[in-house]
Amino acid sequence: YQRRVHGHQLNPCNYVLQNASETNAKVIPIHPRASSILGVPCVKSVEEMVAANGGQPVDCMIVSVPASEAVNVLDKAIQLNATKSVQLFSAGFGETEVGQHLQKRLENSLKLLNGENRPLINGPNTVGNWVSGPKSFNTIFVEHPNSLMGKPTNLNQRPPIALVCQSGGFAVARFSTLGVSLHPSLAISIGNQMDLNVCDFLQNLLDNGPPEGTPFPVALGVYLEGLPSHNNGIRLMKLIARGRREKGLTVVVYKAGRTAAGMAAVASHTASMASDYATFERLLTVAGAVVAPTLEDFNLLMATAGHLGGN
Repeated sequence: YQRRVHGHQLNPCNYVLQNASETNAKVIPIHPRASSILGVPCVKSVEEMVAANGGQPVDCMIVSVPASEAVNVLDKAIQLNATKSVQLFSAGFGETEVGQHLQKRLENSLKLLNGENRPLINGPNTVGNWVSGPKSFNTIFVEHPNSLMGKPTNLNQRPPIALVCQSGGFAVARFSTLGVSLHPSLAISIGNQMDLNVCDFLQNLLDNGPPEGTPFPVALGVYLEGLPSHNNGIRLMKLIARGRREKGLTVVVYKAGRTAAGMAAVASHTASMASDYATFERLLTVAGAVVAPTLEDFNLLMATAGHLGGN
């Protein structure tokens, strides 16, 4: 769902649409005025989207409109049971004073739903997800991510790694810094963690493995600005320990928001409440994670963990 039609690849949804055109995925763009975008016919509303999908909810609804409009779109999608999941690109929610009540409104709408009809939401404020498998449908709005990874022709010969990051820019930058000798086969941008959070993605990876055709990573890089609740800190520790024990998975963590200025910065970026860094470092180290003190160390530790595997 988008509001404006821009030239070729300037709108985030246009990137997704371009990616989808290279797969067998059925895509239904929603636009109130345009008849088509990049040659794909549009519908004008969420109701028309459901009708175009045979009256059934779509697998994933991608929303890229201002926060004030996104809430109305998602309210309608929830009301109609229109989608199983949502990738919410829109910013301007919990990270802004004006948007906090919009995020609360959306959270309250989700609380009223049972598990069967409740969509899972990644975001808001994300840049999408990247999966390298042959059956993947990528929502990351970067043109040709493979081109950032050195020589993309031999990616499958490199050790596979995964990334789960609150900052989408951080994740995309790792494609080029780590993609020289490693294969970033899975990258999730989690934004504000309003609904799904880092623990949910790590647990899904451990429970179900990566998507079909995507190798299980030998190392997982995590960029965190904060966690939604203290309970998720304990849950993250348990998942890190489980990944190490069951899969030999090395988790490398970089934590932003260590100083007063840093805490203010992460609050304005993804609405995160930064915790005491020394406590965070000690607890995650006890769980088995490798906590990187600097961004340069994060890159070096990920490269080392990737090439050594579970050793």
